[in-house]
Amino acid sequence: MCPIPAPPGILLRSVGAAYGRRTVLHDIDLSLEPGACLRVYGGADAGKSALLALLAGALPPSLGEVSVLGRAPHPDGLQVGLAGAWPDLPRRGTPRTLLASRLAAVGAPRASHTALATRALEACSLFELRDEPIAGLSGSRRVALGIALALAPAPPLLLLDDCLAPLDAPVRQRLVDYLVEVRSSDRVTVVHATNRADAEDSAEHALVLDQGRRLAYGRIEDLTRSEPADEVVIEALDPRAAGLTLHGMFDVKALEEPGRLTLRCRDGVEMAGQVLRRPPEGLRVVTVRRRTLADLAEQGRTTQGGL
Repeated sequence: MCPIPAPPGILLRSVGAAYGRRTVLHDIDLSLEPGACLRVYGGADAGKSALLALLAGALPPSLGEVSVLGRAPHPDGLQVGLAGAWPDLPRRGTPRTLLASRLAAVGAPRASHTALATRALEACSLFELRDEPIAGLSGSRRVALGIALALAPAPPLLLLDDCLAPLDAPVRQRLVDYLVEVRSSDRVTVVHATNRADAEDSAEHALVLDQGRRLAYGRIEDLTRSEPADEVVIEALDPRAAGLTLHGMFDVKALEEPGRLTLRCRDGVEMAGQVLRRPPEGLRVVTVRRRTLADLAEQGRTTQGGL
């Protein structure tokens, strides 16, 4: 018997999009398998929210080809869940009644409402508050409730618009653990747009945007190790003397500053370990700064600016 193929994930080919006359996405290529988690990273006006709106079917492409779950994107609460950092919630009602209304509105089977709502509330650490007035919820709890609304119909595609950071740390961790579980068990695809290079979202892939253009795309591990850009900062009483000692240990250039040396290398942790095993005289502190998506964004902007 042939295995049943998994439903398609996300495919964008040379996609552009615009709000009126203002182009917000330029020539975007993207391919994502079901069950993957993509972090879309960039600053203000990078095009992150526009990309999510495109995937949700709220913003039509002006150019190129878009396929979401095997078809052209269109608003469908059973297929796509979208949550943001500023959810539009009613002041009346409770989390329980709000999720019941949401499930009815998107056409979820009536018999599944209780189980679906309970699962979403538990994932967002809101089950104990299910009968509390919405008006009395704190800001972070309101964000969590917005995410629960997106989760409740159990859509195969979940879009998160910079809404993980406002959550309390334990709530965020519980939610991320839940997302890891449903990505594995139900092949749910997650796209998380954020301006935080090291967001806690368990993403394996990243898309770096700037002014609607793709600066980098791929596995985060590959992107952040594509060049020898880890920084090892060595603070010493006599940086010059420390530099002479280290020159015999490593074939790398060191930037000398008052009280410190900065070296760039491919594996900063390994280099720091070697320094500590044979510390130069006067060594005080050794720290490692790993390459991040923010470095890629800065590199991409510099490259584009030089063209």
